[in-house]
Amino acid sequence: MLKIALDGNELRKHRDEIEAYFNIYVGPLAEEFSSLRFKLKEVRENTRETLFHAELRTEPYVGKPMAVETRSNQATSAIEICFARARRTILREQRIAALS
Repeated sequence: MLKIALDGNELRKHRDEIEAYFNIYVGPLAEEFSSLRFKLKEVRENTRETLFHAELRTEPYVGKPMAVETRSNQATSAIEICFARARRTILREQRIAALS
């Protein structure tokens, strides 16, 4: 159900980490989404610093689409932070929907 897009060969080694963090944070909530797309790319801010940009886009069966993005100087941190933020956002949206 999760579609993964990795920018460059170097980032392909993070596929297992992406799947693990997805299963930890978002996996139990995934049945509510028709589409989940995760993208990880390397962004050079200047010649000395490399940042990793992680993005998760969701298309729920009911409700509005969501996008969560984060940047970090470590790929693993960007992956985990992105999925953790996505989980919090999904749960917040569920609570709001339940109250209305």
